Amino acid sequence: MTKDALYPQPPHLSISIWSPDDEESVFGRACDVAVELGCRPSGVARLAPRGEPFELVHDLEATTEQLAAAAFETAVHGGGPLRAVKAGFQSKAWGTVIVEHTLGPAAEPHPTAISLSGDLLSPLESQSRSERRAAQKLSEWSVEVLRELSARCSARYGTIAVEVSMPTPAGLRAGERLQGDIFVAAEIDRFRAAFGPVGGVVWPQGEFFSRPPVDDRALASGCVALGYALAP
Repeated sequence: MTKDALYPQPPHLSISIWSPDDEESVFGRACDVAVELGCRPSGVARLAPRGEPFELVHDLEATTEQLAAAAFETAVHGGGPLRAVKAGFQSKAWGTVIVEHTLGPAAEPHPTAISLSGDLLSPLESQSRSERRAAQKLSEWSVEVLRELSARCSARYGTIAVEVSMPTPAGLRAGERLQGDIFVAAEIDRFRAAFGPVGGVVWPQGEFFSRPPVDDRALASGCVALGYALAP
């Protein structure tokens, strides 16, 4: 087991979604997306007892294990007495990639993210031509991941952001904001109204806004509205 199997190099790029579905099922589907988009399971997973509430993964009595292929598949898809809360993958293009649950109140489903190093997305003026091409490919891959996650996982919203933890609906209601590139499901009209006539890219399951060109107050209002639209 390599030391960095569950720890991509910083800064961390996270492609995150929030779904009202069972979060263990969402985790397994996110692992399937990672594999289908070119990542190979490393077999390393962070395992915790099923049913324990948590806010941060670090709150759990969890162990990191190197698993055989069949045991890894069982763990990430919700089988057995232990659940995976982090799962490691390797990509020829991007290095270490992980599927993880991120910060959220114990009372509601946690966001699920596919995370990797965002080092390629450093300021463009400091990059060579080949580095700019690689950064563009990473950006395109990230959008493809978000699109697949949103379709497979019944996502109500999602983001692509560097070194940012995406808030849950409770966090949005409390005034936290979505940052980076944003996906919102088609039925969440109260959020999309904040963008006025400026639309995003329409996907079958919703709309994708690449760095939304809205003023800060409109975005804040839209995030609060999104949080209340998803209130229990």
